[in-house]
Amino acid sequence: MNGTQKPLDIDLNAEWEKACASFANSSKGKQLQGRATATPAQVAEAFTKKAKSSENSKKWEKLGTIAANTGFALLRLGEVASQAASMFFGPSQICMNAVSFFVDAALAYKKIFDTLEQLFEGISKALKRFEIYQSKQNIIDYGMKVRANMILLQLVSICDLSYKVLHKHNRFAQFAAVTLFKSDDGVGAALEALKTMTEDESQERSVYTYVSAKSTERNTEQLLEASKTTEQTTAQSLELSKKTERATEQILESSKKTEDQKERDKQIESLKKILGELDGSQNKQLRYCTSQAIASSGSWVADLEEYSQWSNLDQTQQSPLLLISGDEGCGKTFLVSRVVEMLKKQFSRARTDGRKVFVAYYYFGSIFDRSGGQGKGSNQGQNKDASRTVDEALRMLAMQLALDDEVYRQKLSNNLRNATPLSSNVDELWDILFVRSLGDASCFLILDDAHDLEKTETLSPFLKTIIEQTSKSSRIRVLVSARTELLKNTSKDLGPSQPILDIASSNQDMAKYVRLEVDKIPLLQDSSDQVKALQEEICEALGEIRSFTQIKFYLDLISGKQRPDEIREVLDKARNSDDMRDLIVVRLDEFNELPRSDVQDLNQILEWVICCFTQLSVEMLKEVLMIRRKENRSLKPIRARIKDDFSGLFNIEGDEDAKDASVSLRSETLKDHFRELTEQNKKESALSDTRITEMEVKIVQRFLKNLCDEELYSKFAFEDFFEKKLAQSSKVFVDTDEMHASVALDCMKIAIEEDIDDYFWMAWYVRNYWSDHLVELDISLVNQNLKLEIGKRLIPMLIDQDTIWKWLKRYISGYDLLCTDVYAPVLLKWIQESAVNRSCAADHLEWIKKLSIPPNNADEEIWRPVIKSQADQWLTGAAENTDWDMMNCFRWVRAFLNKVENRRNPDTVERMSNEDYWTDEVPPEDVEAAYSWATKELGVDSTSYLNQCRLGHTFSYFDAYEHAKDAYEAAMQVEEDNWDAVSRLAQTLRKLDETQEAIAVLGPAIKRFEEKGLEDQWAKDDIRSNLQRLAEWHRSESSYGEAMVIYEKLLKTDPNDYETVSDILTLLGTQGKHDELVKYLDTLKGETDEKTGRDRLSQLIIMSASDHDRHQAMVYNVRQGGYLGMFKDSYRKAIKHAEEEREKAEEEEKKCQAILNLVCLYFQAASSLHWYPENEEEKAEAVSLWEQTLALERDPNIDPDNWTFYSARRQAASLLCLQYLAQARRSPPDTEIVQSNLAKIKAMRPSDDDNTEFSTTYYLMHDEVALVLGYYHTSRDDKEAAMNELKPRVAVALEKLSDHDPSNDWQGFWELANVLIRYNDDANALAAISLITPTKNLPPSLDLSNNTNTTANGNSSISRSPTPQPPPDQKGIAPTPAIDEPIASTSPSAQEDDLPSKPPLKRAATSHLRRALPTGPMSHSCDGRCGTKWTYPSEMYICRQCPDVQFCPECHGKLRAGVLERHICDKEHAFLEVGGFDFERAARARKVGEGGVVVTKRGEEEVMEIEGWLDGIRKIWGIEKRVDDEKEEEGGEGDRERGGEGEKEKRGEEEAK
Repeated sequence: MNGTQKPLDIDLNAEWEKACASFANSSKGKQLQGRATATPAQVAEAFTKKAKSSENSKKWEKLGTIAANTGFALLRLGEVASQAASMFFGPSQICMNAVSFFVDAALAYKKIFDTLEQLFEGISKALKRFEIYQSKQNIIDYGMKVRANMILLQLVSICDLSYKVLHKHNRFAQFAAVTLFKSDDGVGAALEALKTMTEDESQERSVYTYVSAKSTERNTEQLLEASKTTEQTTAQSLELSKKTERATEQILESSKKTEDQKERDKQIESLKKILGELDGSQNKQLRYCTSQAIASSGSWVADLEEYSQWSNLDQTQQSPLLLISGDEGCGKTFLVSRVVEMLKKQFSRARTDGRKVFVAYYYFGSIFDRSGGQGKGSNQGQNKDASRTVDEALRMLAMQLALDDEVYRQKLSNNLRNATPLSSNVDELWDILFVRSLGDASCFLILDDAHDLEKTETLSPFLKTIIEQTSKSSRIRVLVSARTELLKNTSKDLGPSQPILDIASSNQDMAKYVRLEVDKIPLLQDSSDQVKALQEEICEALGEIRSFTQIKFYLDLISGKQRPDEIREVLDKARNSDDMRDLIVVRLDEFNELPRSDVQDLNQILEWVICCFTQLSVEMLKEVLMIRRKENRSLKPIRARIKDDFSGLFNIEGDEDAKDASVSLRSETLKDHFRELTEQNKKESALSDTRITEMEVKIVQRFLKNLCDEELYSKFAFEDFFEKKLAQSSKVFVDTDEMHASVALDCMKIAIEEDIDDYFWMAWYVRNYWSDHLVELDISLVNQNLKLEIGKRLIPMLIDQDTIWKWLKRYISGYDLLCTDVYAPVLLKWIQESAVNRSCAADHLEWIKKLSIPPNNADEEIWRPVIKSQADQWLTGAAENTDWDMMNCFRWVRAFLNKVENRRNPDTVERMSNEDYWTDEVPPEDVEAAYSWATKELGVDSTSYLNQCRLGHTFSYFDAYEHAKDAYEAAMQVEEDNWDAVSRLAQTLRKLDETQEAIAVLGPAIKRFEEKGLEDQWAKDDIRSNLQRLAEWHRSESSYGEAMVIYEKLLKTDPNDYETVSDILTLLGTQGKHDELVKYLDTLKGETDEKTGRDRLSQLIIMSASDHDRHQAMVYNVRQGGYLGMFKDSYRKAIKHAEEEREKAEEEEKKCQAILNLVCLYFQAASSLHWYPENEEEKAEAVSLWEQTLALERDPNIDPDNWTFYSARRQAASLLCLQYLAQARRSPPDTEIVQSNLAKIKAMRPSDDDNTEFSTTYYLMHDEVALVLGYYHTSRDDKEAAMNELKPRVAVALEKLSDHDPSNDWQGFWELANVLIRYNDDANALAAISLITPTKNLPPSLDLSNNTNTTANGNSSISRSPTPQPPPDQKGIAPTPAIDEPIASTSPSAQEDDLPSKPPLKRAATSHLRRALPTGPMSHSCDGRCGTKWTYPSEMYICRQCPDVQFCPECHGKLRAGVLERHICDKEHAFLEVGGFDFERAARARKVGEGGVVVTKRGEEEVMEIEGWLDGIRKIWGIEKRVDDEKEEEGGEGDRERGGEGEKEKRGEEEAK
């Protein structure tokens, strides 16, 4: 083909069919399509075999390498060609098969080497020329794609001609030289044509470039005139946001949650509202049990017939239920945990049989969470220490599965949507959550300690439900463990065939455990025969015991003995008694011999551990003992006292040396024992009044001390008398009737009497649970003296303003106390008790009496003094209170007013939900109502400066900036020069995009205040932060000189302000002052940081590494100045400093900071080396540093959700995936380097231990890794492997498109498109993308029914910030709404949520940006960070390699040209181009059947029904169409829809191909 031929006029598919037919004719029937694709490695292997049988082996191996490289170049060229030719077998596949057939034939000739070498070198050079040319192009247009097809067609033609030449010769010619380049054969001419074609493409593009350059030249003068404006625009784009805004954007953007993740999170949040939230205690329990268990313990269960039958999913006749019985301490929980571990391993995600099996578990008696099912402040008034319920367990099991699998989550969401509100009926729950939602998957549900159910009588009906309903889904298996007595009674209802595994008779771990523990006893370490015999005796005696708890008790007793006789006495007890209660009595009798102070401490620890609502740490118990014993406290650490002095009663869970190690009772029998003792004491007290309590002794003692002087008191020896009395009453005992009252009293003391800073660990508990202890007890059972002590504190906590603020100032949420109906009635009952209020002040007593006077709204009035205190703090509180503190006070006021309004108008005002309480979208009307009520209640001037300022703060906090502006201006009318109002007003103006006005307010104000002189350090710091803010505003307005003056001023007062240093570098780079930038960097390198002794350039890198965007901007500008090489050296130096800091750090805080510094430095240095490499060594160094980022161990004290740690590791993992992909693609397949890189990519997946789709190690999602691997296999033309990798993602997308939920259809289409892009199925990908249409702001004339819609003339969905696009003026576009006119939401969730109806928020800062542009359901943004946002796909480029990366045309052009400032994607990556949204085509398609789609193939459009198109995709991917229950119930509708299904599927399959 000559250079004048027009590529666009060619029918490529016809040309390929012609080429394939010609080759088949030449090769006598060899088909290039419809067979497994040959690979470059297979071609190379053919030459390798030839080399082994040849004398010139090295020459043949070299030729094999050339042929393999030719194959790889061919595959890469095929990626471009396949974008223009639409065949099921792609161009590169056909071409590779042609090469393979030809090589196999050619190698039969002995003297063929020179000819083959000449041929492959010619082809390789031609392809290389095209690749070099292609790499220089920013955009691969359609012409280039066609040209790539023609080159590959020419290659097939060469193979075809060569094959003919070979077969012209007879068999004898195989031993003679064969040439393929004779003039009459045409091979040489074809090869020359190939060379010409690659040169022609380059020449044609050169002509095009020349014409474009001339066109550009004509506009040069205009461009020069506009250059200043362009420079200013660039600066505005870089420096737009305030520092606080940038920090927020960093957290959201750098964490790089994909849009799918956002939707996934939204769906999960919706499920949490219905099912409840997993608190982590279940996973902690599992990890604790598996880590603490003896190696291989519990594995014996796999050999038992009952277990093996139950766990075999292929045995459908087997009962779905397995019961495990055993008494306390026999190891049920550890065995159950081992079963979970075994099942997870057996049915891991790595299975290759295609079976999807889930494992979920629930511990009713988890030691890590004792908060009960409903959580704090539930409407039901759930007992915090109450056992859990069956319905809660089912909800949590379903939530685990929902987090683990997207298909199940989607199915579950749909079923729950149709079943709102969710029933608490177990039968219905089981059906909805599992039978109907699991689909084709199987699952094992494990329930441990069912005896801890709130109502054990509910167990039997639940188990019957499992047996009855599981017949509908035979893939569900359930294991339940409980104590023997309960299961014995329950099994009677289930029938004799139900298998029960008795752990007491089957457990093989007891003897092993005894042996291990005996070996740890210090006195038995001797190797003498006597000691060995004693060890055997102990093992024999204790090995027969069927309870680990009892064994521990006996081992504790033995550890305290010194003589063999004493040990044998203990063993005799073990042989003769198996009752746990007897052991407890023996142990408590021993503790009764302790000193009285130790007994008192033990009683207090027991009291707290028994009735606490959450797990108690060792440090919390240390603070608990401080409450009652101010002096003469034990000097022995609390941890040692629990382990040594009080051994046998408590377990320390977790790392014993950690501060958060939790303490729990060793045996639940202790609770029963103390309950029995409490009942016994009550009976004895009823028969005799002689019993003296410790409280009574202390009261009389205090009375005599006040009555007598010291000498008289001593003379009568009263102290000795009371000591004897106290000793008589000092026994190890917990009064279970009064324990909650005692703990509540301790909490109140901490809240209002103690320095809260001394109770770091207990402060949280006190704030959240003090009132719950009052709820839990029966006030009639509490003795009068204890009531009196509580009353002295409780009443002031509700009425005295100073006392109220003591406990309220750190009380986080008022929702539980105010918005539920649990606490007010209980508190009212307490304060009206005569014993409680008899010593209160007269005004307090008067208030209490008023609460009983009708109208009976006491549950409101009891909180009014508390709310008044919060209102006072909101409007007039201390200046050092943060905005968050003030808004917390406001929330209390708002919640109280809602409670009042709801009581008065229950039909029109809904009760506030917890979500409403914490929302950041508070309507201005609510703020105004709360302000009006507060100023009236407090009797303060609503127009005063301070009150107006606080009102402005509140409006600003909730984004009502116009209202905030009015409030601040009103405040300044009262006090013009008050700094708070001036600063806040300026910030508000900036929020309203009135930057010049903001500068005009802030600049002169700073100057005035500086002239006055600032003595307060806080004021100086605030002025400094406002100077930084002012400089940033100047930069955004391109006032660079003013900004530089401020920066220099800031550095003069603090030379080590590295944030300002970084800003100066960015400012110089923005202005193009690269020479000044380099000089400045040299100055930094030569100066020394005073605090660290490092050069200031290294310190700058360390200090800025955690701010990713700031750092990238700095590196970009450094590179522009030509200083990057020196900068990289400073990186290495900074890393060395950080590594030394980590090694030296001893304090936890410094060690954590050093690790965080290292993580950021590794990542930033790697990024700079990768994006700006000087050689291959630097690229390898980048990969190594990213790997170090992931390998760096996270210190346990670093929060796993720490943004710095999370962001660096996630981005490093994502970039490493792409580097491993690139390395794998550059190497021949099936080589060690390829397998190694693929294994590294696969390792980024979430592990089974993560129990979620999200990797807690690398922070990558399952689908992200799958897309990368799928793309790799597609690039190798390994369609089968690509399909295996991508098929689950296609299934998820199709599930969303068939769930009868239109709100998530756009997600399904987007996910489907993203998968098909990786499969090179661009026609269907673009078709899927075209179905994501605008949903709002469409005129009736262009409206699309069924939630799809149009506008006119293909208007883009792109919106750019900060400068909004003007409203379109095309015909048919709706007019711009009024500023305050809300845009109605179409989200179904907004209609379904049980939330109060509220007026829309008038966001003054953004209302003027909202235009009547069409908007869709998406929320994607350009990854060039230019401000482009899409609500429906239009004019975007989607990367085929990077998950969830897309660019606008402008940023894509910059990326290709290598001038995009933000690095997130490689310019060499392939992209799918999405054109402007075609509204007319969408409208046309919508008219087809119930909705159509336009599929473009071979340049022609075909409209077909969406369902038929989807059926075709299902057919190609081997995914069955599922018919859900809802369609089955609709009867004939399903049959009607399936009419003509075969024809639709056939058409859909053709379209998909």
